[in-house]
Amino acid sequence: MTSNCGFCGGNLTERGPQSVPVCEDCGRLDTAEEESEEVAAAEQPTNSDSSQREPIGWVETVDVKDSSDELLVELLSSLDQAGDDLAANPDERVYAAELATDAWENRLTAGRSVEATVGTCLYIAFRVCDKPRPIGVVADIVDTTTSEITSLRQNIVSDQDVTLTAPQPSNYVPYLSADLQLPTTVSDRAQDMLDGVRLAGDPAGIAAGALYLTAQDSDNPVTMKEAAQATRLTKETIWQRVDDLRNQ
Repeated sequence: MTSNCGFCGGNLTERGPQSVPVCEDCGRLDTAEEESEEVAAAEQPTNSDSSQREPIGWVETVDVKDSSDELLVELLSSLDQAGDDLAANPDERVYAAELATDAWENRLTAGRSVEATVGTCLYIAFRVCDKPRPIGVVADIVDTTTSEITSLRQNIVSDQDVTLTAPQPSNYVPYLSADLQLPTTVSDRAQDMLDGVRLAGDPAGIAAGALYLTAQDSDNPVTMKEAAQATRLTKETIWQRVDDLRNQ
């Protein structure tokens, strides 16, 4: 196995019984060597004798561990893609990969879909790194439900002794501002608006409400529909949060 990640050049760490290579720096599953081996195998000349051999019934002889290890590779590959879609940074990727690997090794993923596991590990990683994504956004990106993420989150947090603090509306501003393509002047004003604010409701919705209000006087106004889509909340919820902020 190569010692460096094919994506960023970082150091690789082998995880799981099958020594799956995961980058310590960007958290990606490194498949560069596997791909090169596949290409080399495809370029090998075909031996006429071997082409007439009886096929080996590997499906009948493979054990459960092999199937489980294959699932880990699929899990980490899916995490790579979802990390791209959710703009995860290297620290978030690495932490999510560690959560996913530990959950797999401790059989917390048994009976769970790959999508739910990927979404949950990324959701926890974002929370731990104080850069949360709205749970509805994570669920939508990985194609699972918020209830699946919530259920598995409780198991992983308990099993791995993870401490999750309640996210504040201001924590959601950087992601939502980037998603809505708003300038830093708008996000900075939204942060100022949220300073000291104590409102009930989804903190992501409160953050979206603040961005909606501060963007109205800029060259990049945001509609209620756009703010709702960015959080995967309803327009009515965003309107309520906007009204709450106006009455502060």
